[in-house]
Formats: sequence, structure tokens, C-alpha cells
Amino acid sequence: MPESEGRKSANPVPMAPEEAALFMSRRKQGAYTLLDVRQDWEYEEFHLPGARHVPLPDLADRLGEIPRNAPVITYCRSGKRSAAAAGLLSGQGFAPVFELDGGIEAWNGQVATGSRDTGMLAFPESPSPPAVLALAYGMEDVLGAQYLRLAEQCPDPAVAETLTTLAGFEDKHKTLIRILFEKLGPGHESLETLAGRFPPVMESGRSLDDYMRESGGNLTAPADVLQLAMQIEAQALDLYMRYAEAPGPGEARDIFLRLAREEKGHLKALGNLLTRERG
Repeated sequence: MPESEGRKSANPVPMAPEEAALFMSRRKQGAYTLLDVRQDWEYEEFHLPGARHVPLPDLADRLGEIPRNAPVITYCRSGKRSAAAAGLLSGQGFAPVFELDGGIEAWNGQVATGSRDTGMLAFPESPSPPAVLALAYGMEDVLGAQYLRLAEQCPDPAVAETLTTLAGFEDKHKTLIRILFEKLGPGHESLETLAGRFPPVMESGRSLDDYMRESGGNLTAPADVLQLAMQIEAQALDLYMRYAEAPGPGEARDIFLRLAREEKGHLKALGNLLTRERG
């Protein structure tokens, strides 16, 4: 058990990146607050998936945006601003509060990119649970089809097999989404009909070509494919968490959190595959 696990202190507690990663992996999305206190341009460049963004100069005026009934982990670039933020939160009665030791510069895990609005146009302004699930279903379908397309075009059998495996992951996600949709009860149009009303976009709200360009377009080994997939899943996790925290999601919030948890689990599975691939 990490040193900080289970600790509830009135003072901020430094948390090593590895400890923070384990802390978050043991908790559901929404059961803690990951708080990025850097400036807007820093957040847009890259940030931890699912982080809530409140720049340090604005924090005192926006304390009401941060849940008081859950642990808070603050982070910045190297740790100085997050230490100040953690001290402010502790002084206002938030507990437990942790600060990421070394900031995002010390983080070795996945990151997401873009502003708080990146990809959010994919969903309706006030989505209903059926609409959320329908669009999520369509996103999984598009990504799975893209993986299969790349597999068919790939001359390397090992890379093609990895892409086909990833397409299978998306099929499993679609099955789960269908189960969640059916639990909503009768009175809705079919999942496929609702999904067909949305534009064909990937689950992160971006295109596979975007990711290919960012990664240099080189998929020469299974590890390259897995790293690309992890980037996409991290972006999707970030998108769902931003929607869950946005004003007015209403009853769809629980659906967003459930989808974020699934992406988090998928990201962990991909990490295990990458570790196995690198032997």
C-alpha cells in the first residue's frame, strides 16, 4: 500500500508520480479530483487525462467548482504552483489534499492534449443518456473500422494482427454500450438508428489521421500500434471526464463517468499488452 493510501491529513501531502498513478488506478473516475493549476496554454499543450483545469490565479474564486467530498491531487509543471494550490485548498478545509511531486514533468504515463472544448462538439449541448450511448457506440464503431482498414493495408503480419486485436477491443466496448442502452428500458429508437444521426467521428472526437500525423505516421511494430491506441484512449477518457464535469450534463453524468471508467480500464489493458510486447 502506498504511503499516502488511506491517509487523511489537514496538511497537503506530497505524492510521487508512481504513487499517484496507483492511487488513481484503484479508484473510479469521479471518486477523486485531479487538479491542473497551470495556465491555459500549458493545459492545451498537454495535461493528465481527466484533469480538472483551474489556473492557480483563479483558484480562490473558483473553489466551488471542486468537490469537497473526494481527495484532491494538484499538479503543475514542476511542483511549485501545485504546492501553493494544495496549501490553499487545505486551508479552506479540503482534505485529503495531495500534490504531485515534481509536477507533470515527472509524469511517465499517458497525457491528453487540447483545450477544454476539444472534441466536445461531438455531443449534443444537453445530451440524454440514450444520445450519449448512441454517439459513444458510433465512435467505437468508427475506430474499430479504422483499425481494420489499417490492418488490411499493413504489410507486416504482426502489426496487422495487433490492429485486428484492437478492433476486437472496440467490439467489446460496443457490446457493453448496448447492454447499458438496453438497461434504459423501452421507449427509445434503436441504438443503430440513433448512432446514425451523428457524424462518423472517433471516440476521442478526433480523426485517426490526426493521430497518425502527430505520431509521424510510422506503425512499423506492434508497440507503435499500442502506443497510438493508448494515446487515443487517453484522449477519449479526457473527453468523457470533461463532459461529466461540464455544467448541465444532468442525468447523463453517470453515463459519462461509466464510459470514462471503461476507457481507463482499456488504457490499462493496452499498457499491459505494451509491457508484454517489450518483454
